[in-house]
Amino acid sequence: MYQTTGGSADYFNAYQGIVDAYRAIKAAKSFGFPPTATIYFAIDYDVLIKDIEANIMPYFRSVNKIVSSYFKVGVYGPRLICTKLYEDGLTSTSFVSNMSSGFTCNIGQKMPENWAYDQFHEVSDATSEYSGIGYDKIIASPRKTATKPSEFITYDSDEYPDSDMDFLKIRMLYEYAAEYLSEESPTIYTINKFVLRYLSHKGYNGDAWDILAGAYDKGFSSYLDINHTDSTIDLDPETIFIFEDFTKGPIEIQHFAATLGVHLYFKLPLFYQDVGAFVGWAGDLAQLGGVLGQTIDYGLPNYFNLDSLKKCIGFIDSELTNYTFKYLDPEGNLHEDSNSGFEFQDMIQDVDVFNLYKGYSFETMPIYQILENYYINNKVYKRRFQIFENRLKAEFGKDTVEQVALMFTMPNNARIGIMSIYFKDKFGEYSYMLYGAVLAKAFAEKIQYYKEMEINVIT
Repeated sequence: MYQTTGGSADYFNAYQGIVDAYRAIKAAKSFGFPPTATIYFAIDYDVLIKDIEANIMPYFRSVNKIVSSYFKVGVYGPRLICTKLYEDGLTSTSFVSNMSSGFTCNIGQKMPENWAYDQFHEVSDATSEYSGIGYDKIIASPRKTATKPSEFITYDSDEYPDSDMDFLKIRMLYEYAAEYLSEESPTIYTINKFVLRYLSHKGYNGDAWDILAGAYDKGFSSYLDINHTDSTIDLDPETIFIFEDFTKGPIEIQHFAATLGVHLYFKLPLFYQDVGAFVGWAGDLAQLGGVLGQTIDYGLPNYFNLDSLKKCIGFIDSELTNYTFKYLDPEGNLHEDSNSGFEFQDMIQDVDVFNLYKGYSFETMPIYQILENYYINNKVYKRRFQIFENRLKAEFGKDTVEQVALMFTMPNNARIGIMSIYFKDKFGEYSYMLYGAVLAKAFAEKIQYYKEMEINVIT
């Protein structure tokens, strides 16, 4: 059984599921539970029907995504919750809290088909040395999951496995690029920029990207076709991702490389800091603002309030199920959906790219070594939001993240104002004066939220 509090709807969300998943795995391994064991995650309050999709399901999607690679996933909670999670394939067995007979999700509900334990009555033993302690009566079904003492094991390490095939691919690309450019006696910095441009060229091309990240040398693709003969290792950028054990989600390399490549390539005085922000976090904020502005124009709800914006920024999975956005995309196609916020994976890329750019010497370290250091060897990414906050404030000479964000959500100089026009034309506009301040505040509070979460995981 895993439980910290879990006594209200506010506790449950997709990101808390990530935190609890890793803490539960660590605890289970420290006790020696084998991979056949089931961890029951507790929902210990009177769940309302509206909480199921808004809170409980996103939490368990995160839990299942991570824990199922190490242990079986169960739930402790009322009947309807157990049934819903089982039907969605998110739990293997249920520990039913039938003793809470007045809970909304117990009244009139059938027992879940996968019940392993039924907690149905509390008694006390007044004559024992433990007088005053309540005892729960529990029925075990044939699906019971208790671990025998003989089944406990010792783990050699509490580290989670990393996938380094994609880093091997990037190393191979670096070595091929060094050979391809050998007649020019390239520096490490030149090769790093070249590799990043190759990794981004398919999805990020055209005059604007050539100006920001450099023109792609098409001859390199032909060079790879001739010289890369290992058919088991695909060097196509569309097949390369970065996986790390905190989010268990793939970081798509093309956008990642495009953003990092701009930081390395575009060095125009006075502009490079602002451009670097706009191809990363500030651009995603501007895009979100444009989508929300269009949504208002189409007569749908106004989401420019702190609570809604904090959900839209860095959202995970189905956190925006109850939101509807309506907008024209840059190609003129009309969309109406619930997934047009500033996604968590986008935020991860923005944060990691900035941390890498400010934290490593691309003049002296090959790109693959930098990535291996950040994601594998030193696992710097586990403190990504703490690092990002400090470096962002230092970069722009501000005391808070909110003050930095305000520079871009309420443009206060001509350079940023000019670049903001591009995002208005491409993604729609919103009123800086009405909504810029709350957008900046929401971004800062979401960064703070994630920072506190990762501190809890580490400690």
